[in-house]
Formats: sequence, structure tokens, C-alpha cells
Amino acid sequence: MCRKRRQIGSQLCWFIAFGHEPQLCIPQAEVTCIRFRGLKVTRGYQDRQDLRGTIPELIDQAVTFVRHNMRVGGYVWGIKRTDYYEYPLKAVREAVTNALVHRDYSKNGCVCVYILDDRIEFSSPGRIPPDITLQQIQRFEHRSRPRNHLLTHILRDMEYLEEAGTELKLMATEMVQNGLEKPTFQEFESELRTYFKGPGDKFMADVEKEDPIHQVDKKEATIAEILKNLSDHQRKIVEYTQQHGKITNLDYRQLFNTTRQVATKNLTTLARKEILEKRGSGKNTFYVIKTRVS
Repeated sequence: MCRKRRQIGSQLCWFIAFGHEPQLCIPQAEVTCIRFRGLKVTRGYQDRQDLRGTIPELIDQAVTFVRHNMRVGGYVWGIKRTDYYEYPLKAVREAVTNALVHRDYSKNGCVCVYILDDRIEFSSPGRIPPDITLQQIQRFEHRSRPRNHLLTHILRDMEYLEEAGTELKLMATEMVQNGLEKPTFQEFESELRTYFKGPGDKFMADVEKEDPIHQVDKKEATIAEILKNLSDHQRKIVEYTQQHGKITNLDYRQLFNTTRQVATKNLTTLARKEILEKRGSGKNTFYVIKTRVS
């Protein structure tokens, strides 16, 4: 009975996902983003935004806030510049999405994103479901137990969520690939917090050690090797993406005369294998060839 009370009703779910100014009726659906000075949460801060809008709008706004308040460096190889982000934006997006989708909307508190000099904290109101332990979450081995099932399905169809149960693993993978530690988690009386530990003084420390070999040649050689190990269907997807520079869900549907769900599943599979790289969000999502440098 208690679990049913903590779930969002279908009308409320559609309202916060697509309604006009949902915070007028559900004020706890806000997201508070703050960039604090130093290493502690204090009264002093450099930037703050109290975000309002639908769930997709909140996700996009929160990711934008983090991007504007993190360190971004650049290095020039010949005539090409490469940007380096302090935190992987894909992991940030997943953390914000999870905090909003799996929170307990019967609680008055809002989702919070706190940026400090050495970390980012994501706070989501609501306790961990009784059939999941904090240890399982910390080991990234729990199965999906969404508190708000309908909202989860809506966000997955809009491509704001990956496949069920993979969100935390994706965050961990993105952090490790960017030379950072895996996320950590803590449960307090009425909220779950996710912590991203930053690079600190190590930010861009190894950039000058990179090998400035011409990336196009490497990319072409890598794609040729990738194609050998793919099915005919997957090979057509990669070849189309290579020829046109990108592929969208609509491109896939027109190419193979299939449904949106099938297109999403197969494109996500190639992204999970790190052959394609997903960019953008929502209706602006597209995939490009992911360069692998051995």
C-alpha cells in the first residue's frame, strides 16, 4: 500500500512530463542547481538557478548549468582543437535523469545539483526501494526497480533513459573512460545522493602526452576492422553513418522500413559496443562513428 502511495498517478506523470508549468501545481518538481565556492556546501555560492518546466526541460537545463559551471580546457593538435570537460556530460545527464525519474514525488524536497571544487552532488528525495540495498547500488549490480514506472517508460521512449537497469553502469563507464572514479552513493533519512568526484589538479595533466597522429587515417583503419566483425545489417548502419556523417532514428527507419522501437534498440546496441556514439537528446538525438584509438 505504501509503495502505491509513493508512485506517481498516471495523470500527474503526464502532467510533469508534458504539462504547461507543472511547478504551479507540483512545486517539488523543481530542480535547484548551485555552484558553491570551495569544498563545502555553505551560504556563499557563485551561481544558482531554480529550474522549472517539464521533466525533459529540467534535464536539459540542469546539464547546461553543469556544463557552464565546470572547467573546460582545450588543446590544439596542428590546426584542430580538442575540448576537454572536467566531467563527462553523458554521465551528468544520466545522474540528473535518474534523480528526477526515480524520486519520491510525495516528498516536499526538490532534486538538487550541487557543484563544488572537487565534486558534484546529485540529491534525489525518497529512500531506496525496500528490495534494493545501498551495497547493490554501489556495486552497480541491482536490477531495475523504478518507483515511477510510467514516467520511466516515457523518458525511455524520448531517449532520455537507456535500457532498464543500465543507467548506473553507463555513469560508471563514462566516468572511468574520462579518467575519473566511479560514482559513489549515500542514503540519508529521506534522500539518495550520488557523488561524482572530480579530477582536481589532475585535470588535463596528461593531455600533452597524447599522440598527435592524424585522426582521420586512424579512424578509417579502425572502421575497416570494425566492419569485418559485424553482421550485414550492422555493416549497413555503419556504412550509412560513415557516408552521411551521422544517422538518426528517422534515417534508420527509412533505411530499413521498420519501427521507432526497433531503430532505437539496434542503434543503442551499436552505441553500447562503442561503435557508434550517441549525441544530442530527445528529438535531436543522432549517432556518429566513434573513433577508437588503440
